[in-house]
Amino acid sequence: MADIAGGLERAWAARPPGQSVTDWEVAHFPRPVREQVRAVEELTPGLTTVLLDLVVHRA
Repeated sequence: MADIAGGLERAWAARPPGQSVTDWEVAHFPRPVREQVRAVEELTPGLTTVLLDLVVHRA
């Protein structure tokens, strides 16, 4: 796992100036990975709301 992370960090550091994050992701991640990341990004705000609501009502 560390080898994969290190490789991605090197690829990120070597990206062309001005390349958008989206363009970089398309170049380095397969579509299923990008779709999973997008799904998590969409889920996170709702999950945050639910968890905060639970904490507030338990206190």
